[in-house]
Amino acid sequence: MQVLTLDSLLELAEAWRKDGQEIVFTNGCFDILHIGHLQTLSRAKAEGGKPAYTIFADATLEFFARLRPRTTEAGLRIRGVGPMKAERYLEAFLEIIRGWED
Repeated sequence: MQVLTLDSLLELAEAWRKDGQEIVFTNGCFDILHIGHLQTLSRAKAEGGKPAYTIFADATLEFFARLRPRTTEAGLRIRGVGPMKAERYLEAFLEIIRGWED
């Protein structure tokens, strides 16, 4: 997984656009892949060349920003963070949050 700063993401998106590539947004929990996920991903691919995925919904990100969890246990108490997402993504988010305090 690659976590980008907003500035880095905007630079990358601009380079893709200059290269004639479209960016397509989709979201969902893809921890356990099933036919509905494949259909969603196929539609996104058909729409453009660079799919962008969200991991957490806006409401979950607002909880992260407000509560600023610093441990896995605290992160797991946030609505929208389940065991599978925590295993894959939580530590990267916690590192960013810890950086806010430094």
